[in-house]
Amino acid sequence: PSWHSKMKIVAALCFASLVAYAAAQDNSFQGEFGDSLLSGGYGGSLFICIDDDDVHGQYSEFGIILGKLSDDGSRASGQWHEGGTGGCLSGDFEFELTSTGFTGYWSCKGDPDNRYKWEQDKLNSGRPQDLQCARLNRNAKVEEGSYSHPDYNYLHMCVDDEDMTASYEYILDPAYYDGDTDFEGYEKAQVAANGAILHGIFCEEDGSCGPSVWYRLKETNEVVNNWWYYQETYEDDGRIVLTFPTDPSFHAIDVSFNRNGGASDSECAQNDEISPYNGSFYTVDKYSAPQFATVPSLSSFGSGSSTASALAPALALMFVVVAAILM
Repeated sequence: PSWHSKMKIVAALCFASLVAYAAAQDNSFQGEFGDSLLSGGYGGSLFICIDDDDVHGQYSEFGIILGKLSDDGSRASGQWHEGGTGGCLSGDFEFELTSTGFTGYWSCKGDPDNRYKWEQDKLNSGRPQDLQCARLNRNAKVEEGSYSHPDYNYLHMCVDDEDMTASYEYILDPAYYDGDTDFEGYEKAQVAANGAILHGIFCEEDGSCGPSVWYRLKETNEVVNNWWYYQETYEDDGRIVLTFPTDPSFHAIDVSFNRNGGASDSECAQNDEISPYNGSFYTVDKYSAPQFATVPSLSSFGSGSSTASALAPALALMFVVVAAILM
C-alpha cells in the first residue's frame, strides 16, 4: 500500500483503539456525573464510588445515595437521603448505565409507584475521594453523645431508633459576621440506614435554618456533617421560596468531631425553644446555584485517576500499531 493508504489505516486503528479504551473505562458507575440545575439537580456533581457491589454516592454535597450493583454491574439501586423538612427526604432510586452516563428514576419513601426521572451524563471516570462520594461506614451508627469540635463551643446529640435531636453553640467566622459570633442552635433529624445516616434540619437563634446530613467515613470512622444555610424570599403570591446564598461561609463539610462521652436528654433539649422550620425543602429555588465547599477536585487525585494516565495504555498501543504498519 502507498504511504497515504498506510496513514489512513493508522488513523483508523488509532481512533478505534481510543474509542474502545474510553468505552471500557467509562462502563462503570464509578466517577463523576452531572447534577445540573436544568436536569432538576442542585447544580453541582454526583460523585459515585464503587466497592465490590456497594454503591456510595453524594450529589451536590446535599444528598447521599447508598445502594448495590446488579450482578453484571449495569444497574445500581438503593436509597437516597437528603436534609431538610417535609414528606420526601428519602426514597428509592434505580440507575442503568448508558453510553453517556446513566438513566433511571427516584421515588419518595412511602410512595414507590410515583417515579421521577433521574438521568445524568458522566463527566469523569476517576475514583472520587471519600468525602466527595460520602463513602460511609454502613456498619457504624452516628453515636449520641457530647462532641467537641474547633467550630463549636458545645454539641450535645441524642439519638434513638427513629430520631435525632441536638443542641449546640456554633462559632461563626468573624471575617463574615460583625458582633457576637457564638450562635446557639437546635437540630432535628431522621435516622436512616440503621443509624448510619442522620438527615434533617437545624435552626439557630437568629432565625437561620438549613438542611444537615451526618454520617461516618468508612476507613477512618470520622463523623462528618454536611450543612447549608438557606435564605427565604417571598413571592407576590405569598409563597416562600428558599434559596441558597452564594457566600461559601453558608455551607461546609465539617469533620474533626471528637466524642467526649454521653449526653443527657436535658442537654440535647436545652435549645429546643429554637423551633425548626416547618416547611418543605422542595420549595427550594434550584436555579439559585449553591456555592460548594472546598473539596479536592478529581484533577488532584493520584496518577491513576487522571485522564492522561488513563489514556496511557491506549497511547502505548497506538505507537506499537503505528510502528508495525510503517515498517
